[in-house]
Amino acid sequence: MNKAVINIIQIFLVKRFSLFFAVLLRMGVKERLANGKNSIMHSKEKNKYTILALDSGRYRKDLDILSTNEKFRILHIKQGWTGLLTRFLYYKKNHKILILDIAQSTDKNMLDMHDKAVDFSVEVLKHLLNMISISCITTVNNRYLDDYPWVLAFKRLGIPYVMLYREGLLNSKRVYDRSVYRNKRFVKFHGDKIIVQNLLTKEMFLESGIATKDQITICGSLRMDEFVNKIRSYPHAQNKRKKFTLFYFPYSAILFGKKLKQMVPNKTSYIDIYGHSSGVWDGRKTLFRDLHEVILKMAKNNPDIDFVIKPKKEVVGAKSWGFYEQVVSESKIDVNSLNNYNVDSDIDVHQLIIDSNVICALQSTTVIESALAGKKVIFPLFNNYMKTSFFVDFGWKDDLHLFNVAKDRSEFESSVVDGLYGYEVSSDIQKGRDRLFEKYFFNSNGRTLDCYSDEIIDVIKSCKVDKHK
Repeated sequence: MNKAVINIIQIFLVKRFSLFFAVLLRMGVKERLANGKNSIMHSKEKNKYTILALDSGRYRKDLDILSTNEKFRILHIKQGWTGLLTRFLYYKKNHKILILDIAQSTDKNMLDMHDKAVDFSVEVLKHLLNMISISCITTVNNRYLDDYPWVLAFKRLGIPYVMLYREGLLNSKRVYDRSVYRNKRFVKFHGDKIIVQNLLTKEMFLESGIATKDQITICGSLRMDEFVNKIRSYPHAQNKRKKFTLFYFPYSAILFGKKLKQMVPNKTSYIDIYGHSSGVWDGRKTLFRDLHEVILKMAKNNPDIDFVIKPKKEVVGAKSWGFYEQVVSESKIDVNSLNNYNVDSDIDVHQLIIDSNVICALQSTTVIESALAGKKVIFPLFNNYMKTSFFVDFGWKDDLHLFNVAKDRSEFESSVVDGLYGYEVSSDIQKGRDRLFEKYFFNSNGRTLDCYSDEIIDVIKSCKVDKHK
């Protein structure tokens, strides 16, 4: 941000123009309509509960789904708006500061800075709440500094806070322990309710000690309701052309190792506990290259089959993405001439799973989503990965019998072809897959929205904030 602009904002701040900043925030608050569109003009409440979702960019489809409940009016604001008024005005001298730094700090200046940020947020929100009636606020996590002072300010003004926690794939001990350790370093949960996807996540919060049992409810994942109902209606791929999908993972994925310097709470280093993966696997680039080269070759040789690469948006353009582009370039295959090879970060994941015949993935929830849909799921565990010490961090290592494993390029190509031209999962395997899905998503009854809605409404009623007066 331009230094002159910051100085002007500071002048307003010194003169306590909190109304000005409230109007600025109001410009950033949009309503998510039931048709999935956003509107800066808000609908009338009509006795609805108004939920304001902070940091709206992290919810995936959750806000769309909540907006379909006629009891709710869903408002949302991006983190950039709230961050503008606190991070740049109060935390600007420490732009890399984290919520952990505040939670653990004994520095009077830092704590004073944080208190001023919360006090300022309260003054701004007093005006904003005269413009917008808010019954409840939500976030998706408890570790973002740009949300923290605002959450505390809303709570000070009597507005309840529910965290819709989304990081539920704790499918390896290392990932679980890391989450426990990180939360142990946070302040106690400063809200009213945490809604989690599964029992593992609830246990993680309880073990970390930042929340109590009555503050946590398991409801599953909101975005799974529509998916479950879809696969019951369309259990098989509906497209006439065969389709292979790779849910992209970078060569630098954590299951291939990572340099670890953090300490666990008992003063033992992560390196001592996770020494098997304290470095990085030297075969990771070879695995990555082999996988993409064989997919490119198959796409070139099979123009009647569609090959889709689905990366996450944040991965495209990241440092590791350059290696993917290098592999494609060095393959000597002109991808621009392949009408059946498509890299798409925006494509709908669930529709893609339904439309696909064969799916390749690794450390992702798409593995169990594809498994629930009865798809052939292949793990490309090339280059003797399963014989390395890093394999202990592979989240599905105890469930390999439910999927297909390819140990090299040849096995991978054969497995893909077999899946494209005939694959039926046995009833015993499907039952095992269903149990795995429910382990991480709690249920497959398609009624998750009811659980979320009931919990949010109960919190609002218990705080007696149906509307802000």
